[in-house]
Amino acid sequence: MASTTALVTVGSTSFDALVAAAVTPPVLAALTARGITRLLIQYGRGTAPPPVPSPPPPPPSSKTPRARPLEVVGFPYMPSLVTLMADTALVITHGGAGSVLEALRSGVPTIIVVNGDLMDNHQAELATALANDGHAATAAPTADSLAAVVNGWAWGERLALPPARGGVFAGVLAQELAAAYDP
Repeated sequence: MASTTALVTVGSTSFDALVAAAVTPPVLAALTARGITRLLIQYGRGTAPPPVPSPPPPPPSSKTPRARPLEVVGFPYMPSLVTLMADTALVITHGGAGSVLEALRSGVPTIIVVNGDLMDNHQAELATALANDGHAATAAPTADSLAAVVNGWAWGERLALPPARGGVFAGVLAQELAAAYDP
């Protein structure tokens, strides 16, 4: 069965604009329209997402079934989200290299939202390159932009990242880490 969970992550910092945009009615409606029923929000050191009300019931005379409420769960920073990403349909991540690569390596469709307030807007270059190469989509940290990308992006048409290359440094690092953590 396909996952119906989406994950928003801001990494170890705070990115309240992304968290706030993710729980706006346009974004929640876009996620629901794409079959998402659960939204996990890792808010780092920032502000936890506000409670999201359930949709109102349809009028008694309506034959329209009640929309399934979107469950929103917030949690602070976690060092790795690989386990959560393995069971998600979509990752919406800040533009930090670690989070972006973790999401893309997990094989999950990924929307990158650049936090322009950090370190000379360094995230934009990585996000733009990955989007231009077809690996991810990008959105601004606003409700309209994020909803438009969730609605309009063809998730299944993204290109997988090429496999990570090992090399000498990677081999030495792996050996040192194994020795350090293997009693």
